[in-house]
Amino acid sequence: MVRNNETGPLLTVREVARLLHIHSNTVRRWSDRGIIRAYRITRRGDRRFRREDIAQFLAELNASNGNEEEASSTQREDDNNTNIEPILEHLLKSIQDADSSPVFSHRHPG
Repeated sequence: MVRNNETGPLLTVREVARLLHIHSNTVRRWSDRGIIRAYRITRRGDRRFRREDIAQFLAELNASNGNEEEASSTQREDDNNTNIEPILEHLLKSIQDADSSPVFSHRHPG
């Protein structure tokens, strides 16, 4: 089990899905296949993701022209020293923007 203070803030399935513009079930499937690293927490086995792992995945996905299987195999072979700082900064800004924006954009009649 991973402790939050050892890894920094962790992302939920929903947060990763929003960042990658994919469905939550796709995040879960990619996690099950090892495409994206996930850490299981709680007795239910909820998934959490490190920002660094998602940024690394995005960098490798970009380098592999969008092939998530190829990106994940590169990630599993070795954690090369790709400069992920700009991606991390963008990721953090995206999370902050998503947290401050309303979930529903429609107005209720009133």
